Amino acid sequence: MPALENIVKHFGDKCILKGMTLNLVESGITCLLGASGCGKSTVLRIAAGLTEADSGTNNVDAEHCGVVFQDPRLVPWLTVRENLLLALPPQRRKEVDPLLRSTLSQVELDFDEVGQIMP
Repeated sequence: MPALENIVKHFGDKCILKGMTLNLVESGITCLLGASGCGKSTVLRIAAGLTEADSGTNNVDAEHCGVVFQDPRLVPWLTVRENLLLALPPQRRKEVDPLLRSTLSQVELDFDEVGQIMP
């Protein structure tokens, strides 16, 4: 089953992806190569569930998808705690959560605030 199938994505009048299909191998490594602006980051954002395709099917389980952004940033609709847990595999999140809460409280960060870090 393709991970992404017949994906179409527009930004304004510009078609970035037109009928793109991506097959992934379990436990494999996939490399996307292409010129700047050709849609590589858009493909990855769609696969991770951070951006919706205009049409097509996303069969990637976002719970098993890790993302490292090119520029450091928070995902604005997640809490501080959720942003920090995002980098971990799902099976480790419950294990690490108590330590994360303790650490954030020691530095007086509000870990339940959405979209921003509040001292």
